[in-house]
Amino acid sequence: LPINQFLDAGVDPKEIPLPHEFILNRDLLAQLYPSFAEGATPFFTLNWSKYAEFLSFRGGLDPITGGLWLSDIAHHHLAIAILFLIAGHMYRTNWGIGHGLKDILEAHKGPFTGQGHKGLYEILTTSWHAQLSLNLAMLGSTTIVVAHHMYSMPPYPYLATDYGTQLSLFTHHMWIGGFLIVGAAAHAAIFMVRDYDPTTRYNDLLDRVLRHRDAI
Repeated sequence: LPINQFLDAGVDPKEIPLPHEFILNRDLLAQLYPSFAEGATPFFTLNWSKYAEFLSFRGGLDPITGGLWLSDIAHHHLAIAILFLIAGHMYRTNWGIGHGLKDILEAHKGPFTGQGHKGLYEILTTSWHAQLSLNLAMLGSTTIVVAHHMYSMPPYPYLATDYGTQLSLFTHHMWIGGFLIVGAAAHAAIFMVRDYDPTTRYNDLLDRVLRHRDAI
């Protein structure tokens, strides 16, 4: 953040202090961000707006570099880390806290699907291919979303006008996303051949989808 601030102000890169100098010399940081001089006091007194200098909410792009504001990016990552800390305690894993995914899944009874969610959890706990297929599909979709976000909201300075890099990043992420989704279909097919047992899966959602595949 401080280096980015200096670059934005037009300081010659050779004149900018090295990263460790900012860490060792708090006064240097306080010159750029006065709230640093107050340390953690604003945090513990809930006066969080003091930190708005380097955890900003400006929106839009930096007019100099054409990239997102780095202080906005820092704010976003801090906020999402806190959300993940909360969400990480929300679902049960090896310890007895949080909601069990099996309970959530089986408690859902739609007007037409009835007990259709029963047994779906067991598919994922008994078949590596089913689990891998789902993870590949989600990761592939996310990768394609990344491809689109990297040009619509350029995260790096001057990326927006570096057309070769833009094109390469987009192509790379679309290809990778495509590969992952092909992998998802491949492992779903292996699951259907090796691990799917129609006798124990009667009338659940997967069975219904397979029986209605012509209509779908």
